[in-house]
Amino acid sequence: MSHPSEALLHPRIAAAGDTVPAVAAPALLRAAAGAFTLTVHDTLDAVETDWRRFEQTADCTVFQSFTWQSLWRKHIGGPEGVQPAIVVGRIGERIVFIFPLAIERGRLARRLTWHAGDLGDYNAPLLAPDFAALVDRAGFLALFATIRRVLSADPRFRFDAVAFEKMPE
Repeated sequence: MSHPSEALLHPRIAAAGDTVPAVAAPALLRAAAGAFTLTVHDTLDAVETDWRRFEQTADCTVFQSFTWQSLWRKHIGGPEGVQPAIVVGRIGERIVFIFPLAIERGRLARRLTWHAGDLGDYNAPLLAPDFAALVDRAGFLALFATIRRVLSADPRFRFDAVAFEKMPE
């Protein structure tokens, strides 16, 4: 590792026991197309400009738009104490995905969910139009495993269960 707060992981090699640093600095994921830089944000405001620009060309629905997400946050998520966990993936400076995730605190467990997922009809990440050419199925599974490890490494984003609902094929 070049810096103690960075982790270099190859999508085909990453193992469940890999140690991933706190998300104060980006974690890197090696992919066939280059290195993804993952950043996790605990507020929507931190990514508003990038999100609004990216949604103009990304594969997404209205339920992943910044406007929908921020209104849900203001009126529902914020008052209910939902913790945003917005994961942005880049290759170089180019955004290739945004995962609008959240941590919901239940009576017995903390759940990783889609941010604003309870009112949306379709829950999914925002993806660059060429995302499928950059990441195959195995790479995506490794990418998501890395996202889970990065989130778990930070006390703000720790969770006991993943509850993804209403996702398109």
